[in-house]
Amino acid sequence: MKPKTLVTLIALLAVFSAYVVVRHIGKTRKTDGEPTKNVFADKPDEITRITVQPADGVKMVFAKRGDDWDIVEPVQAKADKWEVNSIANAMKDLTWTRKFDPSGEDGLPDATTGLAGPLWTVTAVDKKGKSHVLQVGLAEALSNNARTYVRPPGDANTYVVGVDFLSKLKKGLSDFRSKNILDLDRDKIASVRVRGRENYTVVRREDDKWGFAPPISARADKDKVNDLLGNFTYLNAERFVTDAATDLAAFGLDEAARQLVVSITLKPEKDDQPATASAPTTKPAEPPKVYALALSAKRGDKVYGILNDKGAVFELKASKLDDMQPKLNDLRDKTVLELKADDVVALDMSLPGGRVELKKVDDTWEMAAPLKGKANASVVKDLVEKLAKLKADGFAEAVTSADVYGLASAAGAITAHLKGTDQTVGLRIGKSTASGEMTFVQAAQATSVAVVPSGAVKELLGPPAGYIDPQLQKLPFEEKVTRLEVRRPSGTLKLQREDGEWRLTSPLKAKVKTFNVDDLVNVVRELKAEKVVAFGPGADKYVKAAGAVAVIAQTLTEPPEPVSQPSTQPASGPASRPKPEPKKATRRINAVKLDDKAYGWVEGAKTPVVGQIEDSVYKKLVAPLRDLKLLDLKPDDVKSVAIRYDSTDIELIREADGWRYKADPYVKIDADKVKTYLETFDGLEADKWAAHSAPDAKKFGLDKPMVTVVVAPKKGEAVTIVVGGKVGDTDDRYATITGVAGAAVLPSSKCDKLKTELKGLKK
Repeated sequence: MKPKTLVTLIALLAVFSAYVVVRHIGKTRKTDGEPTKNVFADKPDEITRITVQPADGVKMVFAKRGDDWDIVEPVQAKADKWEVNSIANAMKDLTWTRKFDPSGEDGLPDATTGLAGPLWTVTAVDKKGKSHVLQVGLAEALSNNARTYVRPPGDANTYVVGVDFLSKLKKGLSDFRSKNILDLDRDKIASVRVRGRENYTVVRREDDKWGFAPPISARADKDKVNDLLGNFTYLNAERFVTDAATDLAAFGLDEAARQLVVSITLKPEKDDQPATASAPTTKPAEPPKVYALALSAKRGDKVYGILNDKGAVFELKASKLDDMQPKLNDLRDKTVLELKADDVVALDMSLPGGRVELKKVDDTWEMAAPLKGKANASVVKDLVEKLAKLKADGFAEAVTSADVYGLASAAGAITAHLKGTDQTVGLRIGKSTASGEMTFVQAAQATSVAVVPSGAVKELLGPPAGYIDPQLQKLPFEEKVTRLEVRRPSGTLKLQREDGEWRLTSPLKAKVKTFNVDDLVNVVRELKAEKVVAFGPGADKYVKAAGAVAVIAQTLTEPPEPVSQPSTQPASGPASRPKPEPKKATRRINAVKLDDKAYGWVEGAKTPVVGQIEDSVYKKLVAPLRDLKLLDLKPDDVKSVAIRYDSTDIELIREADGWRYKADPYVKIDADKVKTYLETFDGLEADKWAAHSAPDAKKFGLDKPMVTVVVAPKKGEAVTIVVGGKVGDTDDRYATITGVAGAAVLPSSKCDKLKTELKGLKK
């Protein structure tokens, strides 16, 4: 009888028996309150073997193997442990909810329960070797298959159990068969050999990383290899086609037609048993397990496969053929150097600009060549990280001549020394490709040449100067700046600090712009470049350039106070030692601007080191140091003002009730408008000084002034402001003021306010 016919018969029997069963359930319901009891007199222990015999069908036998189950009849194959365990668990803990005598007044006949000729006979053997047999009939009517009629052979009673045996047993062999072809522990795989559109072998190294076996000497990408292993560690078939193929060619699996053969070798099993007196300490090494998986060419959306050239032929999705044979270049680790940035402790570099030697000392990078001293830690760190992350777009294998790639006379070479070992990692940089987009590089000991983007290579070949510490000068906290000499193309200024305040001492004595002087001092104390651009003879371009600014600072370091020690001996000398003299020093820095970029260096260094500095730093070096305030006169403190330009001559005199126009007292003058005009003198400030000494009137256009203003305060002498010629191509003008040495530059906005008309002052 076929399984489909069996299922149909079960359904018909259930329908015909429904009425009788319903009536019977009503009569026997009294037992529902009784405690449940075991169906088997001797409850089974752990079940290790199960036989399922349908009434008219193929017997299936399952045997337990560890935590898994195998099918041993009618074929030998791995079973779906979840399906078999569901039967084993039901048999092990089988209890009844109701029982009855089939021939009794309240019983149901076997023809109704399906036990006249049991639909299935299930035999379970436990680990003690005891057999437990169960005859399985129909599901109880109206139970939705939740309860089933069963009986152990030789028992007169029929039992109702709360198990849906029908859903567990009315299955074919394919339902109990595991679709799993391979079930491997990824961590136990030692190598994978691929023979398909490309041939290669990936091997697990001792450090648990992956590489290719010869003739390919290269590392494999661990993540990509793990993706590849994932295709084998739990490989499931779509279905099994045959269990005993006699003609592999029919499936495209004969050796000539196979599209892919993958051999997976496991690590050798370790002997964990301790040695004893009777057992040898070593055993002959067992050969590692190897699984050989062969796949056919694609046949529509499927491929056929066979494992170890025996057993079943199975069907897989066609996509598996590609998943199991990634291209070698895709599987390859594109990282050029096997390097961790944190492991690098020294660098030897041969660069286009010269040799550089760097060494890490107590987490600080020091330079041994081309100069000795601190290195630019951020630049070194950036270089090491770029080395560690350098990736290739592709590789050229079987390199026979380094000349082909320009590696014989390399454009650059870098050797990294690793901490804790004598190991080094090296890189040679060759020539670029025809387009210039890519460059050839080769790691030391590598047999292949990597092709990397030229932009990434350029970042490795920076000038040696870039590795020099950009901290050009930094004074100790105790060292105080007491004098300054500032040399500029416009002249030299000297300043001195007295009583905590700065004063201009030359070319004249005058107040200073405190904020600007403080900025200048801070630059002298700490001059730091964005990067070093030149050193030694290469610095001449900057050191000898015209228009440089120099700042010479005199510093003073007070000695520490002497510590007095109590004496137990009679004094034989002076009561106390004299305090040491303060330590004096001279610090010099220079700066110049070339091509809109600012550069600075420390003058007097044995090897000049020039760094590119921020434009804001340069502006502090050339900012005005003399106080720019020309006049500070409140409008209410002015008693008269005279404005003269061209043919205009306006003189206003303050009176008790307002302002009077001296030339014509009948003209009404608006006091508010005069006040607005006079506000120009309240904190009048120049942009800068053009000269600190008496100016040449003709040179500055003061002989033919734009406007002359005489302001007389209520107290003190009158002040004359003369606004002369324009400053270059601007509308700013030179100006002088009584009592203030030199010529100032007034912005055009203030010059225009000084030149007013009478009508702008009238009511």
